[in-house]
Amino acid sequence: MTFLNSHRGAVLITVLVVILSIGFGAHRSLTAVRTHIADVFTDGVAGDGHSIASDLKARADVCANLSSVAQHYLGSDSEQITNLDQARTTLLDDLTDAAADQNVTNAANAVFDALDGCDLSEKDAKYVDGFRSELTSRAFSIAHDGYNTMAVQFNKVTLGAFPASLLRHMIFVSELPLYQ
Repeated sequence: MTFLNSHRGAVLITVLVVILSIGFGAHRSLTAVRTHIADVFTDGVAGDGHSIASDLKARADVCANLSSVAQHYLGSDSEQITNLDQARTTLLDDLTDAAADQNVTNAANAVFDALDGCDLSEKDAKYVDGFRSELTSRAFSIAHDGYNTMAVQFNKVTLGAFPASLLRHMIFVSELPLYQ
């Protein structure tokens, strides 16, 4: 007990309190900013629902329709359709996984390539062209969404600046995923 009543004890306690205060304060501040930007991912920049999350769900829906049409030509057990269905499920399980969206794009392109060699009916050819256009359009929308700008700003400027650059690993604040 004499250590706590000594000058050294008081200095040590003061230093610990300051360090803990900085850590908790930085965590609270950075988490609040990160949470706001994560909300933009699901709600959109204007809060109107036009967001990356809604575009990703729409891409998953298009893939379900593509899979349905492709089954008539490739067979329901084709590797391309299996890969597309798995990529779609993975994306829907975690919309914040940017790699899952890339896997959906790759799997859909493999199905499109396989269908290019098939003799599609005129109706199904129009559907497939529409699916391709919709996936491309949604990917463009995602890449140019305001969330990406905010996430880059957070990742590079906010987390990259002092003292966050030193503290972010100790206070467990991670970067936001980018969809570009």
